[in-house]
Amino acid sequence: MDGSDAGSVAGDSASEFDYDDDDVDFRSDGGGEDDDEMVIEPPEVRKAPYAIMNRCELVERQKKCVSEAAELLQVSQEEGFVLLRSHAWDLLRLQEAWFDDDAKVREKCGLGRGPTPSSSSSTPSGEQGEGTCSICMSVKPELFALDCGHGFCAECWVGYLHTQVDDGKSAVQTRCPQHKCNRIVPTAFFSRFCDEERQKKYEEWCLRTYVDENASVKWCTNPVGCQYACEYQGVDTLEIRCPCTFIWCWACGEEAHRPASCKTVNQWNVKN
Repeated sequence: MDGSDAGSVAGDSASEFDYDDDDVDFRSDGGGEDDDEMVIEPPEVRKAPYAIMNRCELVERQKKCVSEAAELLQVSQEEGFVLLRSHAWDLLRLQEAWFDDDAKVREKCGLGRGPTPSSSSSTPSGEQGEGTCSICMSVKPELFALDCGHGFCAECWVGYLHTQVDDGKSAVQTRCPQHKCNRIVPTAFFSRFCDEERQKKYEEWCLRTYVDENASVKWCTNPVGCQYACEYQGVDTLEIRCPCTFIWCWACGEEAHRPASCKTVNQWNVKN
């Protein structure tokens, strides 16, 4: 190949890769609207590892947990509630205890032996017919009893359950009025014998147990008051951002205090 040919090829190659400045738009702003851009969201916008629930959402969440337990253990909704509450709303803990010795668990929780194949899983009416009430010692045309068989008249049931509700949230643990009887009083009896005001109180106590006795759920700690609750299944310490605008520490419940530790904040509170 002579020099002219080499020069021609070189010239052609050079012209092939010659670009006009107008052909390429080098934009320092990252491109147009259609270009994909990496967007880094601020911490408060990213999906939180916890769930904030208002009262209605809390009710639905509790119902879902009870239904899951009832389906897994093949018990009634009523029994599912009692069993979960007695195990701090920890389904795994309940499951382990149940399949180890379900009879022992039922007895500990104040439940009967459970329905037989020929009986219904719903709460029985407890009507016994005429008899002597063990509280007022009067002969009544109709007595009402749990599956333990201890019968009491309607008036005594009303007085007993009203007193239990008025005493506070311990009403959810109410047992048979008979001395030393461990049988727990079901929701159906509260609905039947309590007035409307106390029924609402009892329902509120039942709902609050899902938060107060549950290690994975806590009420917002806003000092001015808040009806929101937070559910968090993790173990790491983190800050909870409540819709009420209050930000608090999951571990200690105090107002968010990064970078100070919970121990430091507690020591400061003690001194002040």
